[in-house]
Amino acid sequence: MNTESIPPIQTSSPTPATRAPGAAPDWQILVNDVTCPMCDYNLRGLSDPVCPECGYRFEWADVTNPARRLHPYLFEHHPERNLRSFAQTLLNHLHPVGFWRLVNPAQPSRPGRIVIYWALYAAATLLPAAMGIIAWLRYQTLFLRLRGIPAQPFSLFRQPWAHDAFVRMLLIACVIWAVYPWLSFLTLMVFRQSMRRVRVKTSHVLRCALYCGDVMFWNALWAAGVIAWYVVQGQLRRTHDLAALLIAGTLVAGALNVTRLAIAYRLYMRFDRALATVITSQTIVVLGLLAALIYLL
Repeated sequence: MNTESIPPIQTSSPTPATRAPGAAPDWQILVNDVTCPMCDYNLRGLSDPVCPECGYRFEWADVTNPARRLHPYLFEHHPERNLRSFAQTLLNHLHPVGFWRLVNPAQPSRPGRIVIYWALYAAATLLPAAMGIIAWLRYQTLFLRLRGIPAQPFSLFRQPWAHDAFVRMLLIACVIWAVYPWLSFLTLMVFRQSMRRVRVKTSHVLRCALYCGDVMFWNALWAAGVIAWYVVQGQLRRTHDLAALLIAGTLVAGALNVTRLAIAYRLYMRFDRALATVITSQTIVVLGLLAALIYLL
């Protein structure tokens, strides 16, 4: 990210803004107002690093030192190297504790870039559905040819097998994987009401939900690999075994998503009841999805 886009903290003299590590800044020297990174409350005049508005506890260096507002690799901060920052964000988030210790609310949020990050990994979650449909089309084309029935590409979609339950469920599952981070975001917004967090900026909740949701990218890779293996082995008709493996992958991804969100809410949002908050929100999401599936099927 271009460092010129972040205005420096101005002082009225060359004297440093902070007098000692962890100490409050000298407000007579510091010219610019300093706001809470979580809710934008004006912190001028405070001595303790705790926001009286939202209760967020911070470090003075995070809100007064411009150098600490720049993340070294986060996708939303580096539009000049999209591919590299995307890969670094995705790979570094495999260690969520280290990832969320390096991200803090004082670093400027770019919601548009966060949504782009989601769109990139969400596109990958549709890969297993595309692979399944193409493999099934190929299988049915060969089946019709062996019976001497000419198969036109577009007419294949009008055959009864095109409405096969497995293909339909695979498509629904991939769509759910793609939109799941947004469902988490909507339910987590409810919990801004707890712990005096009603004024927490939406961009922070969006950060947690969409970054943690990239676990669905790895779930999609697992699903694509499983489908490819069954295609190579010529066992695509064994849909029960294939579905069991895909469901197992989804359950593992869901558990990892809960763990990541809990870490993000503990280290980034500083929630005291981070795990309880996340489990409650994800339970609401899962129950809502089950109700929708029962209605649709």
